[in-house]
Amino acid sequence: MSFPLFKFTLSNAIEGSLQIKEPEGWDDGILTLDRNKEYHSLVEMYDQPMTYDDAEATDLFSGDILPGGMSYIKNVEYTQGVGAVITQTIEISEDEGETWETIFVGVIDLETVKEIDFYKVQYGVNRDDFWAKLINRKSTPVNLGDSVDLDGNSRTVINPITVNMQSQMLRERYVRNTNYNNDKEGLFQTFTAAVDTQTYLLFDTSHFDVDEIEERFEYGTQISDENPTASEKYLIRAKFGGTYNVQATMRYTIIFNASVNADISWYYAVRKSGVLTTTQFGTTSSGAGITQIFDNGTETMNQTFDLQPGDELYIYGRMNLNVSPTATYFADYDSDSGPGFTPVYTNLVITADTFYKETTTQAYKIKDAFESVVSKITGNDNTISSTYLTSGCGANFAITRGKNIRGLSFVEKLFSQSLDDLWAGINPTHNLGLSYLYNQNKIEILPKSELYNRTVSINLDFVNNIERSYDRDYIFKSIEIGYEKPTEINPDDPFGRHRYATRIPIGGKEERQLSKFIAASITLEETRREEIKEGSDWRYDDDTFVLSIYQDGGSWIPRFSRDFNGITGLLNEDERMNLELTVARNMNRWLNYVSGCLQIPSGQEIVFIDGTGNYDATTQLNPDACEATDETPEPVLSESQDFDASGDFLFLPILYTFDHPLTFEEYKTIRDNRKNAIGVSRTDENHVACFIKSLQYRPTRKLATFEVWLGQNTPIQ
Repeated sequence: MSFPLFKFTLSNAIEGSLQIKEPEGWDDGILTLDRNKEYHSLVEMYDQPMTYDDAEATDLFSGDILPGGMSYIKNVEYTQGVGAVITQTIEISEDEGETWETIFVGVIDLETVKEIDFYKVQYGVNRDDFWAKLINRKSTPVNLGDSVDLDGNSRTVINPITVNMQSQMLRERYVRNTNYNNDKEGLFQTFTAAVDTQTYLLFDTSHFDVDEIEERFEYGTQISDENPTASEKYLIRAKFGGTYNVQATMRYTIIFNASVNADISWYYAVRKSGVLTTTQFGTTSSGAGITQIFDNGTETMNQTFDLQPGDELYIYGRMNLNVSPTATYFADYDSDSGPGFTPVYTNLVITADTFYKETTTQAYKIKDAFESVVSKITGNDNTISSTYLTSGCGANFAITRGKNIRGLSFVEKLFSQSLDDLWAGINPTHNLGLSYLYNQNKIEILPKSELYNRTVSINLDFVNNIERSYDRDYIFKSIEIGYEKPTEINPDDPFGRHRYATRIPIGGKEERQLSKFIAASITLEETRREEIKEGSDWRYDDDTFVLSIYQDGGSWIPRFSRDFNGITGLLNEDERMNLELTVARNMNRWLNYVSGCLQIPSGQEIVFIDGTGNYDATTQLNPDACEATDETPEPVLSESQDFDASGDFLFLPILYTFDHPLTFEEYKTIRDNRKNAIGVSRTDENHVACFIKSLQYRPTRKLATFEVWLGQNTPIQ
């Protein structure tokens, strides 16, 4: 085995190129392929500082006199600043200089300078500037609509789309509290007044268990000679159109200071487009020569109204008397006149299923948002390669912000995101990986499983002195998955948080995958209905929302339930957004990642413990949905189900460590097929598929140190 030759060239945009002698440190230099823990791709780096001087040396094969490079580097540093780019290209020849091939292109990190007695300088060397810029600036937000990058250079403008936001049906309720006074015997609210022969009754609605209906009005318990419909004392003035179901039972007692003849009737009234319709419900309670009157038990209603915005709904009583006494009205009362306490309450439940006018919002498709951010932080156009986000199951998702859903354009309120922001939103819902395309200024975004391809790129024979251990970073005792916001999730929204447990009794870590995007369909619709008014703010104005959409003709509209064959346990299920992103469906996508530690023994489960939001819902995909399985019928996914861990997995957290000879050609094969497994055998057959966690390659010694995970159920033996 001949020893390789190396050639070293420095280059700078202003100073040009210079071939130099071999720097000190190269003999101990290591090319590494390390699995990025956040993105799960293998990233090539150079791991050894290099030292340069100004002593010349003769190249043994060409006979050329080569400088040491120190003056060149310091000149660039002093004239262009510490941020200047000096590229170092390292080439290799394995045929005694006949042919040369690039082994590594890196950038000298001038900030790491260590000058030694003014005759040597030492610098770290990073990989090429595209990946270095990406990592260095991944937390820096940029305006998605900008036409320049962070370095001030022109970039292709990424345009947003316009989404026609059709209404989701929202259910809002009011439930009057019917036990608020149980511990305060005899202290019911009353209203006492001198009354005329015809008066009107209004009951108190300030005590409630649920109070979600907007434009509901409160007047307290009242006796008045004003007709509520004339004085516009409505119970509801509809803010949103829809169906309003009202269930009410009127309970009351009225005490008079004189003997009277009394008739009491109860009515509901609706005013639509200025036209009032009044209807009595129940029968009239009557009494002659009485000083007290009770409800008769029939004054009950269960009525559904179709209301439009601005329509008014009234509920009131009318009392006719033969004289004008003083009356005391109890809307709730103690039916036991003795020392016991038997409370009776007026009952009122309103259930409104409402809709809202269609609006529009600007949004960026996920792939376009990544393109906008990465192009601006790296200074390159056309930086994203992603079948998954272009034509795959992640293609029809977009993001926007709360204030833009409420009506503001991206011109009026800029939309900024960083790479970290985008990744923290999309990865917890889709289980993705991010890699770079070798020798191209592009990154690739893909399902994480595609970075763990069991197709073997190279087989390593006669591997000896293998150390085996467990990688505890990938042994999970519990999983929390879902969304960071809203923290107070509507109980009908399946977009909260779930906690799951494995059967690992000792050890293990907690895995958390909480998306920073808001997917909650009810929160989204509530935000849409809070249209921008001057000076008005909304608690989700600056939060990023994700939208599941599709293109109908030339228009982008919500997907709603079009991908689903069956949905249960969810209100208004046909008009709910983002059902592809419920917590259980996110967990289903992450199953191959978290189940690797549960393969031995087989047959283990990941058990649902608890959650927030709606975990009673179930969904079943259509057979032609993007994420449909090969099963017939398509399985029903419950939000509270346990998950079988015996399916596909990425890798087992069994870690093998060993040294093995490796030529540069073999290293290249591994590097150029970084998504693929390598085969490992202690002989020259029965190779076991393994995935590289870390590879440290010493090109001057043709030796590599491997850390690999087991990629199949059969271990190395």
